[in-house]
Amino acid sequence: MKDPAWVRTPWTPLCSPGWRPTASRPRHPADKRTLLRRVYFDLLGLPPSPEEMDEFLADPAPDAYERVVDRLLASPRYGERWGRHWLDVARYADTRVRLPGRTPFAFSYTYRDYVIAAFNADKPYDRFLLEQIAADRLAANPPVAAKARLPDPTAPRSRRWAS
Repeated sequence: MKDPAWVRTPWTPLCSPGWRPTASRPRHPADKRTLLRRVYFDLLGLPPSPEEMDEFLADPAPDAYERVVDRLLASPRYGERWGRHWLDVARYADTRVRLPGRTPFAFSYTYRDYVIAAFNADKPYDRFLLEQIAADRLAANPPVAAKARLPDPTAPRSRRWAS
């Protein structure tokens, strides 16, 4: 980056090469209100409450933003927001749409809850995948393995979510 005054975080030099071909320049720094709204929408998908906004705007500490980010990453809402993307990839559904009456899958919520808990616990990606692919073969933590197991669509209905 040619202008070291714009370097605010370790990520700035990594992003700046993308600005050169388009002759883009960094914009002015965002105000505290905008920063808080951005981090809330990015991490939780929801805006901050008026009380949270007032509390953040009144906080003069230089690490106020970092503390908000840490608090949001520790929030259960974080796992709900980002787990939803994984559930889309896994084609998760509570019901079978093809059948009349949209019959619910028995105990399908256990997989949804497992994914949300995995995101909130910051489970390593390799372990997260292993638990889903080979959950029935893992002996270390049987309750987690049972929740991580995806249903076998070819199995008889009574055996799809058997624990």
